[in-house]
Amino acid sequence: MSENPTGAPVPLPSPMRYLTNDEYSTAIGYAIKAGAALDDNEVESRVIARAALASLGLFAPPDLEVSPPDGSLCSALGLRWDIGSVDDAAYIGMWAECSREPGHGTTDHVSEVDWVRWSDGEPGSVPARPADTETA
Repeated sequence: MSENPTGAPVPLPSPMRYLTNDEYSTAIGYAIKAGAALDDNEVESRVIARAALASLGLFAPPDLEVSPPDGSLCSALGLRWDIGSVDDAAYIGMWAECSREPGHGTTDHVSEVDWVRWSDGEPGSVPARPADTETA
């Protein structure tokens, strides 16, 4: 099994970049410790850390933010990297999972969590794994 089950994301516009797993884990760990000092909870600290990193053009790699696909949904991912394209700023810097069935037959994807839409090939997208693109 590969170390990154999600595949490689499409590059972001320069100078933005994806952090390494260690860089992202360290940043989140610092935010959680700082939040604890302020009696903040871990979830709020993660939202604030993602937003702060996004403001610098730094984003988590997809394998740290998304659970391994279970096969019931399309495995394509889209990163909410543009603050102008999200309705709720709490979602900035989060990866969205496609809510459609595997092999839905199009390169357009949607997340029913917050109705974010993306297409394969856009910056911050990860296409469905090859096994998911096969139609019955």
